[in-house]
Amino acid sequence: MSTNLFAEEMTGKSVQWLKKWAQYFDCQIGATLMIEEQNNVYNRFVIISKDGIETYYNKRHLFRMAGENDHFTPGSDRVIYHLNGWKILLQVCYDLRFPVFSRNKVINGQPEYDAVVYLANWPEKDR
Repeated sequence: MSTNLFAEEMTGKSVQWLKKWAQYFDCQIGATLMIEEQNNVYNRFVIISKDGIETYYNKRHLFRMAGENDHFTPGSDRVIYHLNGWKILLQVCYDLRFPVFSRNKVINGQPEYDAVVYLANWPEKDR
């Protein structure tokens, strides 16, 4: 069981709910969730299919101006997901502000990825 009020484990209710809908629609669904593993909480981009978790990416760049670094552990891995012949780089929100980490490298004459997907929640400015 999670020690964080909002975080879940990868077997939690939110992942199961996403899997149910991926099965129903026979598709893959991407979402960000607060996931706790080994006493660390991650802002995690998960890809779920009818078969379960396909892959995940832990947000690397935490938004310290909002205190995100006080509650989350940064990820360290670059994740490129292969879907129907496409290579997709997974990113989360504030990662957008660090383009050097999403630079498309050429490997053996081919781009490392075909598309980037950023899942983000940009707060509305207070009025």
